[in-house]
Amino acid sequence: MGATEMTPDKRKSILVLHDAGLKLSAISEATHRSIGVCHKVIKLRDTPSKPSRRGKPKKVTELVKVQEGLEPELLPRHQTAHKK
Repeated sequence: MGATEMTPDKRKSILVLHDAGLKLSAISEATHRSIGVCHKVIKLRDTPSKPSRRGKPKKVTELVKVQEGLEPELLPRHQTAHKK
């Protein structure tokens, strides 16, 4: 049994009740949600959703050279060092 996604209307009702000054316990009773869910909705109110940053990050030295307009030093494929 998985968790159900909360609708935007439910989120908005939790935030409206919180803005009205109700305590978390009163909000959870009014919306029939747990205190933890109500707390999470209020906590994440202003946090914009960020895309996940998957994959290997860029090398800082190459990024700085590119930003400064310099060419990064390119080596032939057989000369690159792969350290483990």
